Amino acid sequence: MPESFEYVVAAYGIWTGVFLLYVPLMKRKARILQQNIDALRNRDSGITD
Repeated sequence: MPESFEYVVAAYGIWTGVFLLYVPLMKRKARILQQNIDALRNRDSGITD
């Protein structure tokens, strides 16, 4: 049976892995969203002119 310290190390490892995957994916999603917003603004400004 793993000792309690090993559970703590495993839990921190899992959380670290999750955040190492989650943060870059969220940054990528935010960048793509910003590009889409800019494209919509440019399209809308072209229509009103």
